[in-house]
Amino acid sequence: QNSISIPTQQDIYNHLADIRRDAYQGQSTIQAFATQLDNEGFWSRIQFDSSNRVTAVMFAHPDSLAYLQAYPDTLILDCTYKTNKYNMPLLDLVGVDACQQTFCIAFAFLSGEKEKDFSWALERLKSLYETCGAWLPSVILTDRCLACINAVAFIFPSSILLLCLWHANKAVVRNCQLALRRSGGEEPPTCQRQL
Repeated sequence: QNSISIPTQQDIYNHLADIRRDAYQGQSTIQAFATQLDNEGFWSRIQFDSSNRVTAVMFAHPDSLAYLQAYPDTLILDCTYKTNKYNMPLLDLVGVDACQQTFCIAFAFLSGEKEKDFSWALERLKSLYETCGAWLPSVILTDRCLACINAVAFIFPSSILLLCLWHANKAVVRNCQLALRRSGGEEPPTCQRQL
């Protein structure tokens, strides 16, 4: 503010990096993240490999835990890919309240998209339900990710597993475009692939 020189974009980046470094207090990025989660009252779990590197992180906001206690019946699982600088899949764990509005239960950064990755997250989620004193979900919706479906069937065997209608509709549009474009008296061709 007191300088007559105009800072460059790199000056701003450097200043922000200095602020982050000071906030870390000598910790690694993931250690600082874990400390911040604890300080702000988040529920969190971190998985390490044999080299003590972080392979998965799961966390939930304290307000989400209160919602989970009130509305544990429905669980929606959706994974996004390559949306962060570490290219770790982000698993969104979402609930539905009495007004049919969704709320975030927890988020999990996973090391991959294999059944063991989803099983790790779902085991932690199951313990979160137990910690909250909530009964396990009666219905679980997911896309057609077979690794996720298998993990759900193993971790939550008493829950009804359904495919998300939005994902099913997207698959129909993607795989049956020719049939949907045809009009007139012709018999539409069958879909190219099964859903």
